[in-house]
Amino acid sequence: MKKLIYYIMSLIEHGLESEIIKFLKKEKELTVFDVGCYRGVFSKKILELVGKKKIKFYLFDVNKNVKKYISNLLKLRNVHYN
Repeated sequence: MKKLIYYIMSLIEHGLESEIIKFLKKEKELTVFDVGCYRGVFSKKILELVGKKKIKFYLFDVNKNVKKYISNLLKLRNVHYN
């Protein structure tokens, strides 16, 4: 069941990807809230897309192991985790 839920969510996320890319290209400064960040895949993808734009990330997740999964992201000055 858990795999099915992640599969459905990935389909939804990929469907919105083109819209997100259009939005990102227009904006000079961004604030991103990644709720349920888990391994930071969404935030990493956004970082790849924005290049050198000003962007702040606020990541949230209840999973206790997330902090070790996103340790590389947490080294960045513009990434905050709760």
